[in-house]
Amino acid sequence: MSDTIDTTSEKALIVSILSDETGNTLLDVIPQLSANDFQDERNQMIYQAMIDLSSLHKEITVVNLIDILENKHQLDLVGGEAYFDEISSNNNLFTGSINDNISNIKDKALLVTFVQKLKSIVYDSQTKPITDPSDFMGKCEEEILQITHNRRNTPVLDMQAVANMIVNDLVKQTDRFIKKGKNPNGVTGIETGFESLDRLTKGWREQEMIIIGARPSVGKTAFVLQLLYNIAKRDVPVLFFSLEMDEASIGRRILSNITQLPSEVIDSIAYKHGSTYQHIIADPNSVENTKIISVLQQGLLEFAGLPIFIDANPGTKLMDITSKAKKVCNSSTKPIGLIAIDYMQLISCPTYGGSSVDEVTNISKGLKQLARELNVPIIVLSQLSRAAEKDNIGNKSRELTMSDLRGSGSIEQDADKIFFLSREDYQKTDEEQANNPISHVSLSLQKNRNGRIGKVDFQFNKETSSFIITDFDHSAE
Repeated sequence: MSDTIDTTSEKALIVSILSDETGNTLLDVIPQLSANDFQDERNQMIYQAMIDLSSLHKEITVVNLIDILENKHQLDLVGGEAYFDEISSNNNLFTGSINDNISNIKDKALLVTFVQKLKSIVYDSQTKPITDPSDFMGKCEEEILQITHNRRNTPVLDMQAVANMIVNDLVKQTDRFIKKGKNPNGVTGIETGFESLDRLTKGWREQEMIIIGARPSVGKTAFVLQLLYNIAKRDVPVLFFSLEMDEASIGRRILSNITQLPSEVIDSIAYKHGSTYQHIIADPNSVENTKIISVLQQGLLEFAGLPIFIDANPGTKLMDITSKAKKVCNSSTKPIGLIAIDYMQLISCPTYGGSSVDEVTNISKGLKQLARELNVPIIVLSQLSRAAEKDNIGNKSRELTMSDLRGSGSIEQDADKIFFLSREDYQKTDEEQANNPISHVSLSLQKNRNGRIGKVDFQFNKETSSFIITDFDHSAE
């Protein structure tokens, strides 16, 4: 027993269980507490004896407890009948509700476990070789998070309680609309920046994991950057993890989107030393170039003020994404509106010893858990299976389905929304595509846990990496 932890709640709970002749109190407590949650060893043994009596369908009385403790050779260890007399006659124990006592016991047990885990981490860091500090810190963080997750166990709720939760959520939702200075319009999440897409999705909702799958070079990275820009330009912070492109390449795509200047036009200017995003120094050469420099200058000023955070590290591990996302969310002065990851199959998860499918499963579940923990929607780009790629050879392109996602089993289960991006001219040659920079792109929503499915059509300008809504298919299953 710890000398520093008050165990009054433990004694009070034992008395409450003994006072209830129906046995319902114990049945309410058992799903929430184990014997190991009690810090006083005497109370541990008594509570376990109560659980044993319940499993034997025997009444929870002092007489039966004494009998079972005696059979287990524990009666003297708990202090005999005198201990039961002591706690039963202590009037100070009859303060506070049963739920308060359960909460106090659970919190103290988790505090002890938390402190023990911290001591273990310090000991391991001082006595064991650490070949990969990032891996070690990631494991430590996962172990600590597991302890805190245990604190969130909730009881079974009846429909009255759930009804009140629904009403409270609706009131909070209305408050958010009023705070934004507008009336409710059915969009309950972060607006996508595309009205037709908002009508279909109701926005990017908190805690959701959203998958966007596409064949290579269709434009899924450009699309997710467009989504991030749409949100960030409304002064809502967003976070982008890129495992394939560097920060400058990502930034140039966003800049082209802002300015609507193709990358080759931006590259055509002769920039001089001393240039900054606040003041470009260049040789205009022509009136046209002067206009381009002016547009670019304004675009850079807007770009520099966008609340977009970029992490571009190839070979990033799941634990790195988890740790960095939490750090950004905790340090941001405004709540993060959206996190996007490009793409799932490039994330490494070295602590998992199974197959590649098992690794994708672990990553998928980890990202879904992260979305719930941070209360932020997470968009994850995904590769397709090899079978889907084979079907695309020789103009055999077909409409994609959820089974086409690489490692689809867990992704299908964990995702709240699954989209597929397809481009009409995908089968055309590079030369044919170059002659027409505008492509027709369809975004097909094939899974929507909280609503209907459908399709939204865009015009995609490959030169400026920008998308414009052209149509909205209202069909749904």
